[in-house]
Amino acid sequence: MISGLNAILNSPSVGKVGNKFILWTVDTGSGCTTQTGTVNQRTSSDGVNWSAPQTLNINQPGYVIWHLNTIPVPARKQFMSLLAAYPIGSNCGHTSLFFANSYDGINWQTYPQILLGPSHKGWDSIEIYRSSLIYDPVHELVRVWYSAQNAADLAWHVGYTQGPFPVPSSSTPGGNAN
Repeated sequence: MISGLNAILNSPSVGKVGNKFILWTVDTGSGCTTQTGTVNQRTSSDGVNWSAPQTLNINQPGYVIWHLNTIPVPARKQFMSLLAAYPIGSNCGHTSLFFANSYDGINWQTYPQILLGPSHKGWDSIEIYRSSLIYDPVHELVRVWYSAQNAADLAWHVGYTQGPFPVPSSSTPGGNAN
């Protein structure tokens, strides 16, 4: 349905806002060892035919964004994203999870704190990889499912965690995540 010129389009994430589908991808260029990545957004009215990519204003300082999961959150008039990213100079086998949010879907706020990193022991000792999230507006919680790898036998596992995010709702009436 979509392709990129000399690109690897990682981690497609789809959401729907009103009658419009939004597709987010990470263009990782040369693959797992890339030291740069671009997050793009495409839109569609039918979920099949997509617009040209629009590069988003999102950066995790000191890290390369590798995977993402992005959702519209109407209750908070914003978008939320979990970013699996690895330190610059490393590769995609060393990812941790970061949080980002946006009130317009184009300009993103990232945070320097690792949301979820490897435990260095146990079932999630090597890396925290791809994730999925939902926002629970009743309890004001972000619920996160994530994959992780352990060092003992390189086995993959799926974990779950939840917690509140103290990110304010948009002060703009009728924000973009409706």
